[in-house]
Amino acid sequence: MPTIYKGSRHTKCPYYIRESEYTITCEGVHPGTETVQKFPLKQKKEEFQEKCCYRYPNECKICQELEKKNYILKDIKEKDIFSKVTKVTP
Repeated sequence: MPTIYKGSRHTKCPYYIRESEYTITCEGVHPGTETVQKFPLKQKKEEFQEKCCYRYPNECKICQELEKKNYILKDIKEKDIFSKVTKVTP
């Protein structure tokens, strides 16, 4: 049976995917990728989770970059929608 880690129950960050004893895996900056953070000690990983993963928004650099990326993509999509609208004159 797989180990269930505390973080999976307490995580608020939408970019969190999974974790193991010493790692946290999050959504990657590039589409279809994942970013793995490896910690030298379980305690360091847990401290990071308390500060970042269990809060949203948070001060995690990966989260901040993904927020910027998603904001830019949303902005591009909105502009693209409006560029396709044609003016109808009576």
